[in-house]
Amino acid sequence: MKKSLLALALLAAGAASAESSVTLYGKLDLGLARNIGTPGLVEQAGSTSRFGLRGTEELGGGLKAFFNIEHRFLAQDGTVDGAKFYKGRSVVGLEGDFGKVTLGRQETVFYKNTVALDPWGGDWGKVASVYGGLSGETVKTTAFDRRQDNAVSYEVSSNGFGFGVQAGAQKDAATARRPINFALSYAAGPLSLVLGYTNPSGTQDKATAIGGAYDFGAFKLTGGAMNGTNVAGVKLRGAQVGIVAPVGTGTVKLGYASVKVGTAKTENRISAGYAHPLSKRTFLYTDLGYDKGTDVAVKKAGFDFGIQHNF
Repeated sequence: MKKSLLALALLAAGAASAESSVTLYGKLDLGLARNIGTPGLVEQAGSTSRFGLRGTEELGGGLKAFFNIEHRFLAQDGTVDGAKFYKGRSVVGLEGDFGKVTLGRQETVFYKNTVALDPWGGDWGKVASVYGGLSGETVKTTAFDRRQDNAVSYEVSSNGFGFGVQAGAQKDAATARRPINFALSYAAGPLSLVLGYTNPSGTQDKATAIGGAYDFGAFKLTGGAMNGTNVAGVKLRGAQVGIVAPVGTGTVKLGYASVKVGTAKTENRISAGYAHPLSKRTFLYTDLGYDKGTDVAVKKAGFDFGIQHNF
């Protein structure tokens, strides 16, 4: 009898674990760098170190609940990266045949769709990233952000087409309007396309971006353009192009970005990088960048080399 009860308990535990899961994940990244526009050598991350928890629970009928919390920190001194403990993400939501609904602090759907066109994935921004060509976020007078607090988003995909829309649950204190952004995407074989719009504070700061990528096998070509205005109503224009190519066991990245604020070319950056895997979870990297835009008065060249471990 006791053996039967034990067997039933083990079966119940197995069924419960099959219906829900929780995963601990993270990355540690550190290296030496001389950043564009900053003199001297510093120890820093190419991609901010982090750890997080994510999990799902099957609710039946194809419905699934999920959550994700992610903490960002500076591995060189152990301090928190910013004022928010869960700076990376703190969300809960539901997903099913209808799509996916997410609530909490999260990446904007504009960012998630357009950042894929940057060979560096939006990281390594102080040396190599060319994402500013699509977001204008390197310009100090914009309010563009990669993440939105108090956000509600809806995303759905079917037959290669994707759509996402996001709004802030709270209105902006100054404008009494909600921040909003959306993105349309399409992917078929080696081709991917994206169109995005963001208006983060309900005032004059807004941007529309369009771009795409094509994987030729020997290399992947990405590119896009951005048009908008900053909080002062000054026109923003940007463009970027990138190449990602496997070379031996590693990956070579090349990129160029240009951003204009009014008539001033604030960013005019060319970048190159190489990542060499030591295992499936650990790689070495090095990057070079040169920016002759007006936002960079001195030390227009930069470089880094470091190591990243993922778990």
